[in-house]
Amino acid sequence: MRTCTTCRQLLPLDAFHRDRSRPDQRGYYCRPCHNERMRAYRARVRATRPRPRPTRRPADDVDQAAVDRAVAGDPLADMTPAERRAAVHVLTVREGLSAEQVAELLRVVTRTVQRARTATGARPAACQGCLGSACRWHSRAAA
Repeated sequence: MRTCTTCRQLLPLDAFHRDRSRPDQRGYYCRPCHNERMRAYRARVRATRPRPRPTRRPADDVDQAAVDRAVAGDPLADMTPAERRAAVHVLTVREGLSAEQVAELLRVVTRTVQRARTATGARPAACQGCLGSACRWHSRAAA
């Protein structure tokens, strides 16, 4: 038998929560008092918890102004993957730039440009009429 330190009731040891750090491996509060203390603690912690950070836009959301800025040579640092693919497509098809030039302009690695070109089906303007193996783009894609 043990007395709860909160409600002052004499209760059997089974009425107390387990706590291995105590000599008799039982807590000082009965289960209902312990649960009430934990509810109050959690409510207090939730009230003081910092607000969650705002989430980014969905990955498939394309802001045309961000794409236009990237094409002009001033890419945003937080472009979504869809915006980056759109910018790679525009720079490849309309401007006819190489993968290295697009990567330098968008401040990404060449592998990112190659992945975006594969995803969008964009080919450089010089490649549009080639016979399949006559250009650098097709020789890389076949390998």
